[in-house]
Amino acid sequence: MRRLLIGVPLFALPLVLALTLTLANASVSGARIQVGPSSGSPSTVFVLTFPAPARTARNGSSHRRDMITASAPRGAAGCVISIDVRAQHVISGSRLRVSLDPRKLGGNWCLGVYHGRIEELQNAVCPHGKLCPSHALTRAILGRFTLHVKPGASTGGGTPPPGTSPPSPGTPPPPPGTSPPSKPPPAGTDTTPPTFAGLQSAYYCVGGPQRPAETTPYTLTWQAATDNVTPSSQIVYDIFVAHTSGGEDFSHPAWTTSPGATTYTTPNLSSEGTYFIVRARDQAGNEDQNKVEREGGNLCL
Repeated sequence: MRRLLIGVPLFALPLVLALTLTLANASVSGARIQVGPSSGSPSTVFVLTFPAPARTARNGSSHRRDMITASAPRGAAGCVISIDVRAQHVISGSRLRVSLDPRKLGGNWCLGVYHGRIEELQNAVCPHGKLCPSHALTRAILGRFTLHVKPGASTGGGTPPPGTSPPSPGTPPPPPGTSPPSKPPPAGTDTTPPTFAGLQSAYYCVGGPQRPAETTPYTLTWQAATDNVTPSSQIVYDIFVAHTSGGEDFSHPAWTTSPGATTYTTPNLSSEGTYFIVRARDQAGNEDQNKVEREGGNLCL
């Protein structure tokens, strides 16, 4: 307790006590977490599906979020050592789906078993110019999960699907954070782009006053697109970014998601004046042309 009070004015003492009691009483809900696939290779994109018992986002003077954390097998090196991923904001009772792509986490999975858990965290929202606790406290552990990584396991990112050819010798790998293009169907088979409502939200979370030239990762969320041929689970999303409204270059997406994603966390970008547009692309290469633009905002103010 003494460490929590360092640098905190007396007017914040009741809030500190309340949050400390919350941490002490954190419960384990034991929610059933589904992991797909059941095992994979070092390049597999695992998908976690689980229920969210409480609404997440800002609520008055506090901010609540669900975090996915996990640790690599003991002694692992040269691979993804830990997972620390924030789930998108949802209303109470929603069912969350979070993709864990090792490329977006800095490399490939380590061989062995990752042991992880999903926590419901809460922190105080600090008004500009005020001091208050910045600790994120655990309200509950929603559940635990494991990722089984095996050499040469069959995954969505391993063996090419039937009818496709391996890359030609000397072909450079795709840039980090992008998915290899899917082989389009025969010419004339599909020329209809997906139906997509566009980007729903773009946000980051920084408490207290912002420093000049501060950067932060953004979380982008949207509803899954539909297509007349490609299933929603195989549609990818191209993300375009600009620092002026309407300045996106649609010939060069900044990032492309893994198939079926409905959320994406960007690298660090400027916390001021950053705009996004997301477009859906099917397996035939048809892309919708929506112009729904969102400026990134701070949820923690």
